[in-house]
Amino acid sequence: MAIGGLSFRSLFGNIPIEDAPAGLVVRGEVDWIVSGDSAEIATLLAAVGGLGREVQPTSAILTFGNVVGMFDLGRLGRLSVRCGKWGEEKFDEMLSDLTRQLGALPFSAAQTAGIPHDRSLADHDDVLLHAFVYARRVLLATSGEHSLVRALEAVVRDPHRRFNSHRAKVALPYAQRIDTRTLSQIASGASALVRAPNHLTRSELARSLHGFIPETVDVPTVSQTYDTAENRFVLEFLQQLRAIILRVERLAPKSKRSVFWMRTLADCDAMRRALAPFERHDVWIGVREMDHVPLGSTVMQQRRGYKDVLRHYLTMRAAARIPLTAENVEKQLLGIKDVATLYELWCYFAVVEAVGHVLRRPPDKVEEYEVSIDKVTVGRGFKVRWSNGPTVHYNPSFTQNKLPPWKSASLMLRPDVVIEMERSDQVEMHVFDAKLKVDGIASLDTNTEDSDEDDVDPLKFKREDVAKMHAYRDALPQVRSAYVLYPGNVLREFPSLESGSRSTDGVGAIPLVPGQQPTELAAVLERLLVDQTSRSSNATEPSIADLAFVAGLVGDIEAIESCPGQWSGGEPDAHGSIQMPYVTYAPAVERLLRAIYERKVIVNFDWPAWQEDAQRFLAPDLVAIASLEEVRRLLTLHVRMERFVEGHLAEMISDGHITLLLKRLGVLVEELSG
Repeated sequence: MAIGGLSFRSLFGNIPIEDAPAGLVVRGEVDWIVSGDSAEIATLLAAVGGLGREVQPTSAILTFGNVVGMFDLGRLGRLSVRCGKWGEEKFDEMLSDLTRQLGALPFSAAQTAGIPHDRSLADHDDVLLHAFVYARRVLLATSGEHSLVRALEAVVRDPHRRFNSHRAKVALPYAQRIDTRTLSQIASGASALVRAPNHLTRSELARSLHGFIPETVDVPTVSQTYDTAENRFVLEFLQQLRAIILRVERLAPKSKRSVFWMRTLADCDAMRRALAPFERHDVWIGVREMDHVPLGSTVMQQRRGYKDVLRHYLTMRAAARIPLTAENVEKQLLGIKDVATLYELWCYFAVVEAVGHVLRRPPDKVEEYEVSIDKVTVGRGFKVRWSNGPTVHYNPSFTQNKLPPWKSASLMLRPDVVIEMERSDQVEMHVFDAKLKVDGIASLDTNTEDSDEDDVDPLKFKREDVAKMHAYRDALPQVRSAYVLYPGNVLREFPSLESGSRSTDGVGAIPLVPGQQPTELAAVLERLLVDQTSRSSNATEPSIADLAFVAGLVGDIEAIESCPGQWSGGEPDAHGSIQMPYVTYAPAVERLLRAIYERKVIVNFDWPAWQEDAQRFLAPDLVAIASLEEVRRLLTLHVRMERFVEGHLAEMISDGHITLLLKRLGVLVEELSG
């Protein structure tokens, strides 16, 4: 296949090429040989920058690796690059998810202070990079919730307006509305009288005033204006976006521009074109400068268009917190999108978020990082910490020269994610490595005795990935478990064979995919983080009295089905940070949760793998015949799920499902007692 006069073929094998509007789509994992005339080859190499090299004036080799994105070849067309099943949309999804996760973290005061309403994001290089990345994404998105253009279209199509009431003196024939004040002033003679014209002489007013009428009358009038706090806010946001674009353009070198800057300036031009129709709209005539952000306005919170603009405004501020580890941001974020680099960072914050769900509380401290316009630096060892709990490290180093627990027995090792915690006054660690292997990957189990012949899903992990996990456990004394994080669908765990090891010790691979619930990661972290003493106490089977106590709470739960809890969060604090929404449960729910644990109803089993089976018990007739083991499993699943899906238990209570389970438990208790 070809773009213009350029023909593409894979360096090895016969990899297919897809057609796309005005161009082609190629796979990034494959090296490509491109042939064409010298001018077209020069255009191609200029567009892809360091990802291509000239072999001869009429041929070149392209090596994209983990890069995804679109390269504009001008009149020749567009070359799109995908990495396996992942393209630019997956990159943007991870970037959006990072923004959401970081918006809920308690950064230092200097970082959480945000940007006051009367100061432009563009004035500060420490946040300009992130603001530009976010602004580019939402301005160039053509549809969906990420599209700022769609939100602005809704605003200008039906702008919020305010009606002002005031009074005016008008000639009597032009009076359209009168009130008691108008009549009072006429009766008191407040206005000069003139002789009534012929067509009014027979009117009741002229006869009452002996052939005269008021020259003018004082009447109420109503006028509308678009000069509202909400419209001032939208206009201010438009001006901030324009300032961000202009400042990035000014930072561009005047000559000898890199591929990064050529692509960035082209993006600036496209962003300006998207913004222009809204900046020039007549609705802004007479709208003054903003003096405060109307966060409490019901228009901003509920009205179509306005609520989306507010969300983009708050998210763009939160985006300034994203700590990117790329040594060359030009290549890996703003210019060419390295999906593997972002997946590694996304996995770190996915682990942080999952730890918070397991502990049922947010972290207490997040380390700072440095940001400038063309570089974002997080020192190796960046960490998120819970007081009296674990610390999650990003890219820490283990060497022979360091003291325990950071000492390596041999080589320098640097896992992507390390959870550090204390248990029985001893430091222990659990490591995770992100491995982006998205397509064409041989299974770990290929040609082994326990291979599943029916499982042909290519999204699996490699033998060498798990072998490296063993290397972590061998070389790092404090590491009890090591896992591969990869975008697949198979959870595998290989327990340690060492004497005296715990059930959580060993290696394995955990599927972790953007846009999907991290249930497998959640289950593993729960086993790692939950106190082992409480787990051993749960091993004892509940007595009939224990089961009866839990079943006896059914009346309290049934009474609160209409409102099992109150939602909080989701609103910006004084610094502009937004805490993720959470449920504060009614006392009856808290009593039930406490009883389920204390009365040993909890069952230790692989509940994430049982979720599909559990779905059928949403039918009341199946709950009515459920066994005791099934009832305990269902209660366990819903309690565990609440840790990872906020409000799940509230939904199950409101639907009456928990009440049915407790009633069934009561019936089973009676049968056991009889």
